[in-house]
Amino acid sequence: MEYNNEQEVVKELGLKSLIDVPKRKFMNVVTMIPEMSDEVRIKVVEKVPQFTQFCGNSLNTVKDSLKSVLDSNERTTKTLIEKIDIIREDISKGMNSKKLSKKERKERVEHLKEVAEIYNEMDERNKKFLDKSLGKIIVALALVLGAAVVFAAGGQISINDDD
Repeated sequence: MEYNNEQEVVKELGLKSLIDVPKRKFMNVVTMIPEMSDEVRIKVVEKVPQFTQFCGNSLNTVKDSLKSVLDSNERTTKTLIEKIDIIREDISKGMNSKKLSKKERKERVEHLKEVAEIYNEMDERNKKFLDKSLGKIIVALALVLGAAVVFAAGGQISINDDD
């Protein structure tokens, strides 16, 4: 059956209007989408609050996930940098002291180079982590937006080779 007007959908669902769609009937609306005309489908998307809430909640979840990942990463990175700074400061102490032999001074310089390499490695790992995390979140966002488009199009999306 194809639904050609909003009243047919409302009647089928046993409701007074689309604005009053209870949560238990929301999935019924979703399953009816492919059988709706484009005009009715657009009205449903505009009037059914769950659809807007679904998209909004999904985007908020993606945003919260991203914020959580970034906050956690920032705390971890800050802690590691503080620990590495303590080591660097300890190695640097007394570098200008005349009590250090050339050998000891050279060893300390080598240790400072190692610390610098640790900073660089940590920075590279952090960038890779952020790239990977952001990539996953972008995919999740694309899925949410894709679901919204499919919902709005009634599941009748086709992709051409030119697309």
